[in-house]
Amino acid sequence: MRNRLHDKVAIVTGGGTNIGPAAARAFAAEGAAVAVADSDEDAARGVAEEITRAGGTAMPIPVDVTDSQSVRHMVDATLERYAKIDILLHAAADVQFINTQDRRLIELPETTWHHMIEMLVRPCFIGLEVARAHCGASFPQPSKPSISRRLNMSSRGPAVTRRKVS
Repeated sequence: MRNRLHDKVAIVTGGGTNIGPAAARAFAAEGAAVAVADSDEDAARGVAEEITRAGGTAMPIPVDVTDSQSVRHMVDATLERYAKIDILLHAAADVQFINTQDRRLIELPETTWHHMIEMLVRPCFIGLEVARAHCGASFPQPSKPSISRRLNMSSRGPAVTRRKVS
């Protein structure tokens, strides 16, 4: 453990399944407290318990990333427990559905395209909007220079967005 994320709080959506547990464990190994959020409550609980047994800090949170009320609960529960959010990693995806859609974009039926937007893009927006609206003082403040991080992950690799707050 190098503690590069000491005193940081990370939410990992999809943290109980697929690639999410690896991200949650990596954040915890670097010293972050991790909210393991997943629609599969048992999987989220299992990952959080594993992190805790290894000496890290984690809590499971059930979430439906396509529902803003559920995301609001996720953010509220994280803030109640840790009082801030530094990292929001969106790794939730309907992997089984996506794996059945191995074709070029122009070959996708419109209903499939809408499902993919609903599952992959809209939750990123919901997560950021809810966190921004609910975090207030816990998000980086202009008077305190810092970098906030939002990460969206897929099986093809992560995309990182950094915004310097000055």
